[in-house]
Amino acid sequence: MNGLTKACARELGPEIRVNAILPGAIETAMLDSVGGVDAMHHMTVVSPLKRAGTGSEIGKVALFLCTDESSFMTGQLIRVDGGVDV
Repeated sequence: MNGLTKACARELGPEIRVNAILPGAIETAMLDSVGGVDAMHHMTVVSPLKRAGTGSEIGKVALFLCTDESSFMTGQLIRVDGGVDV
């Protein structure tokens, strides 16, 4: 993911900025299908925030990347994982 993001940023810039969001355990229907938050208990125990994330928390990062506030960011991998560095 790192190489693809950086290569696309080089190829498509300066007109297009390319960044990637790397989500951690997020409360979703897919997570529910494998046992829900209980199935991810080990991840929440090691997380500094002690919980799974939400879709809206990922969305807020995506929204930030769509604004001029992130105009000098490209080729970045942004971890949104509650501090769990897998």
